[in-house]
Amino acid sequence: MSFGDTQRLVCSATGAYLIGYVQSCRRSLSPLDWLEADFERPDSLDCLGSWEYEEASGQWMSSPSLVDLCPSIPDSEELPILGWVSAEDRNRFHDALRRAERSGDWVGSDHRLLLDGGGEIEVSSYLLQVGSASTAHTIGLVFSCKRQSHRAVSSSSGGRSELRRAEEAESLDESGFIKEIAGSLPETIYVSDMDEQRFSYRNRDFLSQLGYPSSLQGLGLLTLRDVIHASDQAAYDDHRRLLREDRSGEVFEVVCRMQTTSGEWRWYRLRNEVFRRDSTGQAVDIVGTIHDVTDQKTREIQLSEAVEQLQEVEFRLIERQARLEELNRQLAALATTDGLTGLYNYRAFHEKLSEEIRRARRYDDALSIVVADIDDFKAYNDEFGHVDGDERLRQFAEMLRRECREADYVARTGGEEFSFILTNTNAEEAGCFAQRLVTALSSETSSKPITASFGCAQLSSADRTKDDLVRRADESMYQAKRNGKNRVVVAKSRASSKPLG
Repeated sequence: MSFGDTQRLVCSATGAYLIGYVQSCRRSLSPLDWLEADFERPDSLDCLGSWEYEEASGQWMSSPSLVDLCPSIPDSEELPILGWVSAEDRNRFHDALRRAERSGDWVGSDHRLLLDGGGEIEVSSYLLQVGSASTAHTIGLVFSCKRQSHRAVSSSSGGRSELRRAEEAESLDESGFIKEIAGSLPETIYVSDMDEQRFSYRNRDFLSQLGYPSSLQGLGLLTLRDVIHASDQAAYDDHRRLLREDRSGEVFEVVCRMQTTSGEWRWYRLRNEVFRRDSTGQAVDIVGTIHDVTDQKTREIQLSEAVEQLQEVEFRLIERQARLEELNRQLAALATTDGLTGLYNYRAFHEKLSEEIRRARRYDDALSIVVADIDDFKAYNDEFGHVDGDERLRQFAEMLRRECREADYVARTGGEEFSFILTNTNAEEAGCFAQRLVTALSSETSSKPITASFGCAQLSSADRTKDDLVRRADESMYQAKRNGKNRVVVAKSRASSKPLG
């Protein structure tokens, strides 16, 4: 049975007794007294329905089965139920009402009940009045003999199907039927007021889920807030706010922890709907069910924790991967970078040169290299020391880096030897670039000046390998040293070279 079916059951013809019980509980009637009355109904009687009447407000309510069975009640009728009682029996019925008022216990009355469309049926009504004089509230249960109800059916075709359904659905004795409703629901059911959250009805399964005895006695002070975990109170308050603001009859649910009598906290799913509203439309009572979802919630929590752990592991793996990639970049840099000057090293230069030679030949682009060697650097180290010599090499490398284009590639390829790869550059342009470096060195104002010799060579079809190109540039650089140092020589061909300037 779904939650919606449960609420409809509470408000249906067969469930009108639960409504009577709920309302009588609000008027301080002892739990189960309404259900377990002292009278014993003969097996020959079948329940046709119930009705309730509040004297102070004049509020009247009847189960749909009686409304469908009986004629409309005139507005002028002081006590609405009298509109359904045969005129000949009204005095006897009124006497029974007065006895119920005086006794505070169930009072029986046999009378005839008028049927919609004509005809009468002999019934037995059991009446109970609860509350004080100012809050008197009368409850009535109407029963009919099967044999008599069959006769009534024959005299009133309009009530035939309703009586047959009543005979079939209400063949159990009343208290047993109500207990069957309350005890056989697959989920627990309860009714509580909106403001103080006190229960006006709880079936036995509700109590057993929380570990309470099946008797409802002694639990009048128990509210939902009393048993809901403090950490879940905010979610429960939001749930009640939605119920209070709702006007569509929607079912709302919330999952929270509730404490059992053993002190254990278990997870429950509460599903609630507004059960009764006041004259302004404000929610007064809610009807709801609870279902123990501890196992499901435990699995969800375990799964969530496992996911968090996996995410943490994944995060750590990503961090470790990032560190490994950074270490690989550092290792790659160490493998291709000169430790002293920060320029590319010999290995990186030759790998890059092979790559650029393939590209230049594929696209028929000009490609030149320049080899520079600091003049008399051994003598410089002997005079100023190797520490000062290393610093001078770093300064020289920084000057070369400043003078290069972004596309140029400069490397330290020996102790005091440096090489350049100049893409899209012919031999003459390479010579001009080298001459600019000679000028930059001579313009320095250092107290320990240095000079350098430069050799340039352009890639030609006669260069079968990169080593042929490098060899021609080296030869031009040595030619510059032989020509007096501090100058540039550009290789014209593999057979001869010509000094620049």
